[in-house]
Amino acid sequence: MITLLPRGLRSGRDEPLLHRFRPLVQFSGDASPVSCVLLLPDPESQIAPGQTRPATLRCVLPVRLRADQPDFQLKEGSRVIGAGSLRLPAAPAPAQVP
Repeated sequence: MITLLPRGLRSGRDEPLLHRFRPLVQFSGDASPVSCVLLLPDPESQIAPGQTRPATLRCVLPVRLRADQPDFQLKEGSRVIGAGSLRLPAAPAPAQVP
């Protein structure tokens, strides 16, 4: 889920985010942001300031994520424009030894 922040003094955005928007994404616990593509379930839809919507992030570079820190920030330059939390797949169950 991604929430687009409404425009404030140092954060947010006036315009909606569209399918294939390319923000910088800073994941919790990671010092440097990575460029990602924002994919919306419906390519004709958008995320308006103040809205929360499901979306997929496809990062340009591999990213190591921690299950206990699924949060991230969307950035345009140094401005934080949104935030979200990843829904990570469940870890596979350990194999049972007969």
